[in-house]
Amino acid sequence: MASYIDAANGLADAIAALLAPDTNGVIALTGAVAKIYVGWPDKQTLDADLKTGTAHISVWPLPGERMVSVTKADMDWVETGAALASRETQRRARAMQIGIWCNTFGARDLIGDAIEGWLADMFRLALSDGTTALVSWTGGQLIDDKQLLNLYRRDAMVMVTYSTLQTMAATPIEQTQVAMDAQVNGATIGSITLTTP
Repeated sequence: MASYIDAANGLADAIAALLAPDTNGVIALTGAVAKIYVGWPDKQTLDADLKTGTAHISVWPLPGERMVSVTKADMDWVETGAALASRETQRRARAMQIGIWCNTFGARDLIGDAIEGWLADMFRLALSDGTTALVSWTGGQLIDDKQLLNLYRRDAMVMVTYSTLQTMAATPIEQTQVAMDAQVNGATIGSITLTTP
């Protein structure tokens, strides 16, 4: 079952794949190292990293979540594996803030433009439980009031809509037998048994 943490992790993983696909944390656009994670930056770690040119990209689930309607058809059981069935029980929407924290406005804008361009083209996000979340852009902002501390920040705001599932063990039907009698005027003239694999 997906939660807003799964949705936030999926978003952080997708950003990491976009910016630093070689998994060593180096952003191809800037050549700088970036830490990409779910949560709010720790001030001491952020300050130390900014001095070395390491950027932070944080995915922060904002407070509040709303339910999105689910129809009866969405709640039908679907076989999802050899011995599993699942159904959608809820659909939730959660606002998320993608914070880009850099020591120069140039690095911040390069990274921000790449993320915002990708978000404009991305609609679906694969989650770890096999479901797909919907992502929609809701806005952004620049926060440059900490320039004297060499901190340049840009936020991208998105709404992530994801499903919660109920799963259960399903017993597969391996063989079905049907027995039929043929009758004429009430008298049985023969029997047959049909077996399906």
